[in-house]
Amino acid sequence: MRLRSILILACLFRLGAFFSACSEDDEGTPNVEDTNKKTGFVSFGFTSSSRVVKYFEELPSGTIDVSDGKDFLRLSIESVHNGALFTRRPDGSTGYSKMVVTANGEVVEDAFIPLSSGRIHIAVKDASTGVFQDVANPDIIRVFNPTTFEVTDAIDMSAGAVPDGVTHQYTNFLFRGDDVFSPISSTDGPDLTDYIVHQANLSTNTFVEDTRRESIGSSSILTGEGGGTDLDGNLYIPDGGSVGIPARLNKVPAG
Repeated sequence: MRLRSILILACLFRLGAFFSACSEDDEGTPNVEDTNKKTGFVSFGFTSSSRVVKYFEELPSGTIDVSDGKDFLRLSIESVHNGALFTRRPDGSTGYSKMVVTANGEVVEDAFIPLSSGRIHIAVKDASTGVFQDVANPDIIRVFNPTTFEVTDAIDMSAGAVPDGVTHQYTNFLFRGDDVFSPISSTDGPDLTDYIVHQANLSTNTFVEDTRRESIGSSSILTGEGGGTDLDGNLYIPDGGSVGIPARLNKVPAG
């Protein structure tokens, strides 16, 4: 088959650990959302022209065949929470999508937020709070409700440090308590050789502060992805280094 011959990569996303318990409405009839799959795995592979997605009830082993999965023009899963996959719009248009797995195992778009730019990053903190940025408005972090997929607020980040002439974007959102941290990268203008992290508070939806690590590199520093906190509340944010400086793990101490 064509898809088997050109499939180059498959990635698995576990659903079970991220689904919340289902509920029923007042009349005892299950909501449509509650019929969606509550456990399982979603695998997606890349072809030369599309992304192929397939749901598995159990963890597959050996070679994962997704050739009979569902084709999407584009898929870039950024976050998984409460049974939903948060990604770029799968039809190729600009914006974010909330994808779910239906009762018959089909991955479908449940809701979407249109945007004016294709460069995106989205992250979910809990059932009521998530954040994203529209690069067309680089000084704003949008707050949304992952359950309803509605934009609920906007955080003005214009007080955060950004070198002169640099147009920036947020590339990695990390949560600690009520705060969200994100390093910035340059989308236009001179190289961004310093590592700069902006911080905002999600209980007040206000900018908190920024922190900077001066670089000895000779080109823009790569912001990297991932990171998290340890049991003591210390936050760790990785970067990919730059010319003349290796990748590092940056620590934001608890408190």
